[in-house]
Amino acid sequence: MYYIIQYCLLFIFLTFCGFISFYEGSDIFIYSESWKESAFFTQLLGKEITTPSDISQLDLFIYSLKYKPIFPICFIVLLIYLITLTIFLIFRRNRKKLNGSLILIGVFFIITAFFIGKPYSLGIKILLGILISCGILYLSSPFLLKRIKSRLSLN
Repeated sequence: MYYIIQYCLLFIFLTFCGFISFYEGSDIFIYSESWKESAFFTQLLGKEITTPSDISQLDLFIYSLKYKPIFPICFIVLLIYLITLTIFLIFRRNRKKLNGSLILIGVFFIITAFFIGKPYSLGIKILLGILISCGILYLSSPFLLKRIKSRLSLN
């Protein structure tokens, strides 16, 4: 029951933060001079941007992260919590698989942070800090879980 409540609340807050993030990112449609620097994923797909409808939905999120970072950061933190909760639910009986999956996700977060590259805005700096911090925490989680084994009831 406790996990169902967490999932329901996560779904509500993720939906809310996602809608607000995409709404704030829709400012990219107004500022056409920022299309070249902010529409990274559209250019990665090889599409030329001539009208606002050419811009990828993921670029709206990136634009929002760069210029209005509060809700995108909340969205990312909630997504990380959702991933963590799901992993604990799936592997709570098998400690080796739990530790292995947490280490893999930690490596993924750190590699993602390095691929993002230079932090050119406050939102990107915060995102890099979150990804690196979570990556280090996930990488050290086998040691931490071993130390607090009796409190988590993971056997």
